[in-house]
Amino acid sequence: MEENRSRRKPPQQGGERELLTPAEDARFLGRKNEIMKKILVVDDEEHIRDVLCQFFSSLGYLVAAAGSGQEGLNLFLQTTYDLVLTDLDMPGMDGWSLAARIKNLIPDTPVILITGASEDAVIGKTQGCVDSVMFKPFILNDVLKTAEKILEKKIIGH
Repeated sequence: MEENRSRRKPPQQGGERELLTPAEDARFLGRKNEIMKKILVVDDEEHIRDVLCQFFSSLGYLVAAAGSGQEGLNLFLQTTYDLVLTDLDMPGMDGWSLAARIKNLIPDTPVILITGASEDAVIGKTQGCVDSVMFKPFILNDVLKTAEKILEKKIIGH
């Protein structure tokens, strides 16, 4: 019987390290043993929402998704989240309004604004309600680094 070579293993002592998927890497590094962080992803573009949800879920985060600002606010009112990722331009309640409502309810909840708008249209207008701004198209590892940096600050600040 042929061995399944698509299965990747953590490195052996003194051996070469094989490439791991993000989920395998997270388990190898021990992230699964930590308390799982809850992330709320709010974006009216289904494919972006799905990519972010699948990416963070594969790394061991608990992820909830909303397709509008109002839906995101409703989810936020039902439970607490360690981090909120929200799009800027959405029908109805936009990302600024959602971020302001979240900060009004629980001020230490970090919010990352994701937008396809130009930097000139966004920078300097964070209105004190977002912790970071990411521009589309984005690189998932950059979103991860930003999220982890913000979550670390939140832990250290408490």
